[in-house]
Amino acid sequence: MVGTGEITFEDVVHAGRVLFGPAFAVEALGWREALKTTYRHRAMQTHPDRARALGRPERELAREFKAVSEAYRILSALRGGPLPRALHAPPRPVPRPAPRPAARPAERP
Repeated sequence: MVGTGEITFEDVVHAGRVLFGPAFAVEALGWREALKTTYRHRAMQTHPDRARALGRPERELAREFKAVSEAYRILSALRGGPLPRALHAPPRPVPRPAPRPAARPAERP
């Protein structure tokens, strides 16, 4: 996912979907208030120590738990203030009208 470099918009969207599900929207403000609670809930759902109680393989839960922890790290870095300009959704391309053919000069008889 993300190393020590800059956090990209795609990283934030992926992290949000890991924690909040597919309906996550970066622009929505509610995720910031719910981040800590949601992280704790998801951590309990995916912690490898609960593998036996959940009836799931420990290795699978360890992988999911790592993804949840990384997602929380990314989103908590953004929780404090406005999103940096680089993290706003990339602008949608504006369709350009097709070029008009050049007007031909009128032929003289």
